[in-house]
Amino acid sequence: MATKQEKLIRLNQLIRQNPTWGYRKLNKQLKVEFGSGLGTGTGRILRPQIKAERITYKIPEPTIRKKLVKPEPRQRIRVSWKTRKNINALSNAGFLPFEIREMLSTRRRLPNGKVIKVEPLPLNNPMLKEFIRERAKGIRRARRQGLSQAEIREMIIENMYGDNDFFNEQGNPDFWQEFRQFEEEYKTKHPEYARPPKKRRDFISKEDLEIQRRRRENQKFLEKWG
Repeated sequence: MATKQEKLIRLNQLIRQNPTWGYRKLNKQLKVEFGSGLGTGTGRILRPQIKAERITYKIPEPTIRKKLVKPEPRQRIRVSWKTRKNINALSNAGFLPFEIREMLSTRRRLPNGKVIKVEPLPLNNPMLKEFIRERAKGIRRARRQGLSQAEIREMIIENMYGDNDFFNEQGNPDFWQEFRQFEEEYKTKHPEYARPPKKRRDFISKEDLEIQRRRRENQKFLEKWG
């Protein structure tokens, strides 16, 4: 049975003969020749020598494969079946995600920073139906021309927003400018069209609600005993 010193001598020879080999492969060769190899402690000691041989022959260090980390599943936001149906319909018609978000959003931030609650756009409105129909017609035409999804998105941004300079202060496409322009064009073609009234209310904090409730109670008390 070979001694440790004999294995080390043979290991040094293998390092010089095979500078591309790592310690595991070298140790495997020792096991083939001597029936047993060296321990991991010896491997840690010899790493600088193996690295020096690689530098001498200008051999790059082997890359260590990173363990693949399975990404966590994305949490799907629960929405009603009606909202999900509208999202699918608008997406199939060719509307971009930020446009769908604006059309179906129940909250809107005004230019002064105030957040208000609004009703989503009524998709059964004649003007909205025409708006969706025109977008779907343009998307079908683009697909027949062989444009990819990314090219269609770029076309929408450039033709509908860029040509008309419909961008907000942050430089992002402003859906409402595009929508108001189509609404004005629709009104010109259909003078009988009237915009449906929107119900909206400001968000009120719990403290303000409590103050209003007390005022109402005080008013009722004064009306009863005043």
